[in-house]
Amino acid sequence: MEILFEVLPLDEALELGVAMPVVQNVCHYRKPVRFGMPLQLHTTHRIQSAYEGKLIFKHYLLHEKLRMELAWGETVVTLVDQRTNQLVKEWPEAVWRKYQALK
Repeated sequence: MEILFEVLPLDEALELGVAMPVVQNVCHYRKPVRFGMPLQLHTTHRIQSAYEGKLIFKHYLLHEKLRMELAWGETVVTLVDQRTNQLVKEWPEAVWRKYQALK
């Protein structure tokens, strides 16, 4: 989830009093994976034009040589105020600009 650290580094999140908890994490296994297999993990994310209360990341685990999908999943994170534990409905402007710049 390197994209999260680019947008909101931990020290900045602490300063703003916000956290980005994982609220859903799902993995679907399609084929067995064995120790030593050459694997690649690809993560995608659609940059949103407006904050919808969550960010959704899709993950694909591939056999590197066969280019075969072995597993896929999805991780959902949100932004909460650490003091109130409430959903942050609007990101701080500076953080949102960094997120939009990822395009």
